[in-house]
Amino acid sequence: MRKGIVCAVVCLMVTIGLVACGGGGGSSSGGGTSNADVGGYWAVYFDSAGDGNYWNLTQNGGTLTGQYSCLGKESFTGTINNNTITISWQRPSSVTLTMTGTVSGSNIQNGTYTATGGSSGTWSAVKHSAVPTEKECVIQTAYAFCTYMTSTNKYYAGFEVDDPTALVQTANMSVSGIAGSAALTYNLGGTNPGVWLVSPLVLVSSGAMPPTFPLNYTLQLNFKDSTTIDVFRTVTSYGTTF
Repeated sequence: MRKGIVCAVVCLMVTIGLVACGGGGGSSSGGGTSNADVGGYWAVYFDSAGDGNYWNLTQNGGTLTGQYSCLGKESFTGTINNNTITISWQRPSSVTLTMTGTVSGSNIQNGTYTATGGSSGTWSAVKHSAVPTEKECVIQTAYAFCTYMTSTNKYYAGFEVDDPTALVQTANMSVSGIAGSAALTYNLGGTNPGVWLVSPLVLVSSGAMPPTFPLNYTLQLNFKDSTTIDVFRTVTSYGTTF
């Protein structure tokens, strides 16, 4: 669900974070069955490559309204029917995302999504206890990808992290099975404000045969408050750029 700044291609989506907030408890639907109580903050995960976020979800009976808690404050609507949650999310890019999942206590499981244009995938969510901090938002948005460049006939690995308030001092990516590490650059070329990107991308393999998946990525984020956090992502396929 990412904008795909680097290659316009996402290697695969990963696990992402959703958050919900708000009021309103579960309510009875027809037949006396109670809707699950989903009001509150949720960390949402898409697939397994990352690019997560937090959502702030408000419930009024079976009707849901929500907002991104990090980056952009986008809004969405939805419904809850017993333990089935449905979200309709109109992105600024005019892409509509339709999501369904099953609520089980403090988890949303078996989530699937479809987007305008035919893309689809899986998602899950975990209840979050409080408003996410700016640092938690940075960590949640960390997004790994793999892309095949037709111009070079090679496969490359990369990482992208949103850091709009410049909390991170340095960032480095490594990929299992690939020697060495690669530094991320902030505000690369002045065209990606508030974003850390791997540059240049890391060569994974050459030729017609793609690399062996899954690829396991580690992102080391060194924050200006002197804390260091390792973020792990798994990429299971590649995209294509020209």
